[in-house]
Amino acid sequence: LCLEGSALRHLQRAEKVQQSAVRRPVLEARAQGIHRPLQLAALERAVREEPQLVPPRIKLAQVLALRGALAEARALLREGIEVNPTEPALRDALSQIGAAGAR
Repeated sequence: LCLEGSALRHLQRAEKVQQSAVRRPVLEARAQGIHRPLQLAALERAVREEPQLVPPRIKLAQVLALRGALAEARALLREGIEVNPTEPALRDALSQIGAAGAR
């Protein structure tokens, strides 16, 4: 098979997109540092026991969003905003997850 110029680039780009679509959820979970149930349970416990802590709440919301539980992720962040109304990171995370749901 002999492909020239733009046809070859198009085929290569399509192969990359297909590979990234398959690997994306795994890579995103690893990037979040959450790829084991025990880590997820630890985040859930941290949020439950110390609701004022922002980083574990945001991390858990991101993991939930990656798993497709957008409504649960948003609710978790809204609860955090009620506890920490002046924390901009919670509002930023909520807007990012809201944008992800709009896609």
